[in-house]
Amino acid sequence: METETPVLDSFSLSNFLRGGVDIFRSPKGMFRAMSKDGGFGKPILYAFLWQYVAAALALILSFLRPIPAPFGVWGNVFIFFLIPPMMVAVGFVVSAILFLIWHLLGSSLKYQTAFRVWALLCPLAVVSAVLGGGPVLSALVMGFYFFLLAMASIHVHGVPAARAWTVWGLLFSLLVLLMVVSRVIEAQRGRLQSGRGRFSAPGAPAMLPPPAVPGTSGQPMTRAELQKKMEEEMAKAKADSERRKKESESPILAPKKAPVRR
Repeated sequence: METETPVLDSFSLSNFLRGGVDIFRSPKGMFRAMSKDGGFGKPILYAFLWQYVAAALALILSFLRPIPAPFGVWGNVFIFFLIPPMMVAVGFVVSAILFLIWHLLGSSLKYQTAFRVWALLCPLAVVSAVLGGGPVLSALVMGFYFFLLAMASIHVHGVPAARAWTVWGLLFSLLVLLMVVSRVIEAQRGRLQSGRGRFSAPGAPAMLPPPAVPGTSGQPMTRAELQKKMEEEMAKAKADSERRKKESESPILAPKKAPVRR
């Protein structure tokens, strides 16, 4: 007969580092020992701390990895302070989605329990920060995340194991499929844009080079040359229009009459 795991304060500061270890060493015992209620204060603080640890590691690695930062050093520092509060805010939305899924699976626990499970999984943010944002590594981290959600379904919400593994396995497969499709669409869009970039003369048919300028060597005009040519033609047309306007506004001199002889 399996002994009941005592309920612990999983979100106390004394268990902070232990939570980061147990999520990999003993997720089953971690979920069984998690208190299902007790307020939002400690789980929010727990999530904040792990998100700041992940942000600090990402900031340090941004100086070591040869990846150009879009906003420079100060942009990375700004992101360090901005990302953790944003992730905790997103956590409330994710917890609402988890709460709905678990209720559809037959759970009767409160929303607070769903948020506590989400907060307990925040150490995975550190793993994501260290591994980076590659598609394969991201899929591995996401797969482990769904594995933990299935474990939480069984050991926190009391969902039958077969149902939990089936539902979360299907959801993970659907997510991977969406990721693959988005990558394929992005790659196809990049090829299409690169193909259009080679033949970008306005008015030119698709996949045909722009026409050559008469009197030249027959080489197609570049975008800059074509734009300059168009500007010159527009300036010339404007000058001709102003000249005609001035000519039309000038007074017409009447012919002199011959003097009358008496």
